[in-house]
Amino acid sequence: GAPLAPDVLAAQLPTEHFMAVWQIDRADIGAARGDECSAYLTHILGSYENLADFTIFLQSDPMDHLHFDFLDLVLRSIAAGTYTTPFLPLNGPRHVRTLTPCLQAVHEEIFKENISELLGPYCCAQFAVSRDAIRRHDKDFYLHMLSLVDGSSNVDLCGMEGTKRSTQCYGFEFLWHVVFGEKPEPPGREDDVRLPLHLRLKHGKEHTRRNWIGVPLAR
Repeated sequence: GAPLAPDVLAAQLPTEHFMAVWQIDRADIGAARGDECSAYLTHILGSYENLADFTIFLQSDPMDHLHFDFLDLVLRSIAAGTYTTPFLPLNGPRHVRTLTPCLQAVHEEIFKENISELLGPYCCAQFAVSRDAIRRHDKDFYLHMLSLVDGSSNVDLCGMEGTKRSTQCYGFEFLWHVVFGEKPEPPGREDDVRLPLHLRLKHGKEHTRRNWIGVPLAR
């Protein structure tokens, strides 16, 4: 979807729980599309020495992938000191478990080792991650990741010509959780015993009776 204007996004986010809200614009560079991968990595590199306890990474169209009520619960938990999990996917859908030569190539380029386990993360790369989880890797690690998606390195790990969103950055979508220390196939939120109970509901606090009324269960 089209990027939200900052004032529109701010009106929907529970910003009283944020230390700061950063909007990072990434223009297209040649064949490399400016997207969330280069934006996330730009923030990590620019704030590496001054990271917040937890950073929330959102795309320009966050409502297409997550429920704001669930995000609100996450932020309230952080503010109350009841949330300590290093990494939390914020979106609803999950990817089908998969492992392709493309994903193996992207993983090997990032981690310098092959992967044989199936990958099954939540979809669409929006998550909360702790400062310590980000600092599992040094800045050179993230600089190399950035070079794969910002157009500075004309490499395509999946057989197409040039660096495009459909290859490296799409591969990152399956690997962000691994970057931050999670297993290749992480548990569903409802099964993750590290989470406080209120964050283990399928989609968050919208699963209350007043939100079921009038909602079609099938189409």
